[in-house]
Amino acid sequence: MLYIVWLGAAVNLLAGLHYTYCTVRAPTDGGAQPKPNPISWGIWSLAGWLAFFGQITEGVRGEAILTLCVAAVPTFIFIASTVSRHRYGAYAAISRADLTYGGTAIAALVAWRATGSGSIAVALSILCDVLVAVPVVRQAFNDPSSDSPSIWVAGAANGIITLITFQSFAFINAAFGVYFVGLCLLMSFLLVVRPRLLARRSASSERQSDAAAAFAGAFAADYLTWDEEDRSRRAAALSTYIDSPADALWGWSGRGHQQADLVLLGSVDFSPDGYYVVDVRVRTTTGPTTRQIQNERFPIVVEYPGSASLARQAGLYVHHVDIPVPGSPSRGAVDTAIPEGGWFHLQVPVVPRDDRWVIPT
Repeated sequence: MLYIVWLGAAVNLLAGLHYTYCTVRAPTDGGAQPKPNPISWGIWSLAGWLAFFGQITEGVRGEAILTLCVAAVPTFIFIASTVSRHRYGAYAAISRADLTYGGTAIAALVAWRATGSGSIAVALSILCDVLVAVPVVRQAFNDPSSDSPSIWVAGAANGIITLITFQSFAFINAAFGVYFVGLCLLMSFLLVVRPRLLARRSASSERQSDAAAAFAGAFAADYLTWDEEDRSRRAAALSTYIDSPADALWGWSGRGHQQADLVLLGSVDFSPDGYYVVDVRVRTTTGPTTRQIQNERFPIVVEYPGSASLARQAGLYVHHVDIPVPGSPSRGAVDTAIPEGGWFHLQVPVVPRDDRWVIPT
């Protein structure tokens, strides 16, 4: 079984060398370049060597192979981060917290030198490793593109293979290996799995926002379209947006003729109350009566704001319209003192319900 350990160690070493190469090479356009934290990787190398020599002191042989790789690979990366620090900027920013963790880790290393015990060396090396892992884990959580997952995936595979071959799971033999596998799995999740989950969630949220905006735009067009000679048409149209029959005079005085002919969809925000709020601007005209259009409706253009002049025009002559939410539809949502026609600005709340969208009322 020892050859399996050597194979895993070789894979881990190759991954470390590749990571080192990616760190020192000149960055290419659009290419990702690891930004290793020199404090973390430098102290990791010291901790790894301490653990390795601690195991050797206690007579551990085969199981120490993993620890040897854990010591050698960070040493390579630390050197690479130092070389590329001033050449390409391929390094992580060093914060005061990083220095604090690093100082505490060095104190743990000094404490081992004072004890001379192999078991204590392993325990202190794990403590040291955890302290300097915090900045790296935080960096992977905040900016997954700043690190390469290959070395962590390879490290997890190497660690698992090595643990399988252990004949004894005594603390001196297996403690560091178990910790190392856990750290590699955590980093692999942060660099590989979590970004994909976030991207999928973001894409789903974007689709939800687009659907909410489209629904709100359609509602705004029907909400600002009316004809005093055919009130039932507006009532029927608005009823499709709520869970109950709509009042034809919802937001309308019951007089005049108005037609929405242009809808601009703006930002979509998620309210703490659990519904989307869509910013909509609608241009309306005072169209002909129902008899004149012979029951035909004007075409309505729906656009996202892409023209600066059009957006300025919408902002200069806009009438703000308040839609009462939540609560039953009420009359007077449109200020009837404002002349009909022109631009109207609405904040339309919409909420998904079952397989459709509705206006919360």
